[in-house]
Amino acid sequence: MIIQWGSVSNGGSGATGNSQLPIAFPKAFLAGAFGPLDTINGGFSASFATRSLSEFTAVFRDVSNTPYPHIPVRLQSSSYIAIGF
Repeated sequence: MIIQWGSVSNGGSGATGNSQLPIAFPKAFLAGAFGPLDTINGGFSASFATRSLSEFTAVFRDVSNTPYPHIPVRLQSSSYIAIGF
């Protein structure tokens, strides 16, 4: 089992952000978690979208930016933990 951590952001605006893992998983990217979430004005969420053995895409949603789909218009970032083997 390999546990990795780091941070990912949306680059200033937009719904997605990409992050390279510090070390590629040899066989599988099993799961992960986000938090704490850091933003200027309010609540948002982050979740995994696509994942590979060496990188992933995070999807950010800003609940203070209506209407749905709550696409962020400001910088949002989050720490992550990735688990694999």
